[in-house]
Amino acid sequence: MAHTLSTKQRRMAELMAEGHTAIFAYEQAGYSGDPAKCAFKIQENSGFKRYLSELQAESRTGAIMTRTKRLERLSAIASGKDGGTPSESTRAIAEMNKMEGSYASEKVGHDYDDEFMEIVKAAQHKSGSRRTDQSKLTTTR
Repeated sequence: MAHTLSTKQRRMAELMAEGHTAIFAYEQAGYSGDPAKCAFKIQENSGFKRYLSELQAESRTGAIMTRTKRLERLSAIASGKDGGTPSESTRAIAEMNKMEGSYASEKVGHDYDDEFMEIVKAAQHKSGSRRTDQSKLTTTR
């Protein structure tokens, strides 16, 4: 029944089956909009409900590793408890970082007041630079 759902709906159901909240799953699946309202609407979809029930049933039978079990397994590999190689340990750590969102870029905005922007404009005008758009002062780390 999963083939009638969008990729985002399937991802949201998978995250919820792993034990995440609907709002967290909604955001992580790539949706935008009000998470509280929209996540609720998606959960009312009969196909979504069936798919989520199937995933939860499989999880109960052990056919699917939960997020926690995957992290526990990766932790064992990373710490060398299972006799893995150093490169396997490094890959396990990288995978855990991906799961936890450690590699996600963070957009940092700066709130400049009008007086500061006037100083910037004056300095740029004096130096011959034409870049005065405040939105270009937003950086990503």
